[in-house]
Amino acid sequence: MLLGAVGETDEGLLEFAKGCPNLQKLEMRGCSFFSEHALAVAATQLTSLRYLWVQGYGASPTGRDLLAMARPFWNIELIPSRRVVVNNNMDGPVVSVHHPAHILAYYSLAGQRSDFPDTVVPLDPATFVEP
Repeated sequence: MLLGAVGETDEGLLEFAKGCPNLQKLEMRGCSFFSEHALAVAATQLTSLRYLWVQGYGASPTGRDLLAMARPFWNIELIPSRRVVVNNNMDGPVVSVHHPAHILAYYSLAGQRSDFPDTVVPLDPATFVEP
C-alpha cells in the first residue's frame, strides 16, 4: 500500500495499523505528522509486514524511537534529513534542496547489508549508542 500526504495524528496511524494485520508492504510519503514512535508501534502491529519505507516524517536526531520496531531478521535503516546545495551550471543560481528523513525497514535472513552509502545509518539495537 502506498500512502501519500495523509494523516494528522499518531492515533490515526495506529488505528490504520490495527485494521490491516495482513499488510505486507507499506510505503508512505510526506506524512510529516507521524512520529518515529508511532511508526515503530504501527510496524509492530502490522504483524505480516515485510517491508516499510517512509519518506518525510517527524524525525528525531538519532532515530532512537525506531528501535521499538526491532525484531529478529528485521533491518532498520535511517536516512537523516539533510540540505543539499545544488548548482547545475556556472551561470545559474545556487539552490538549497531539502531532503526529508527516510526510514527503510525490511526482513532479511542474510542480516544487515554492508554496502551502506554515507547517507544511511543502520539501526541495530545491539550496538545502538546515543550520540
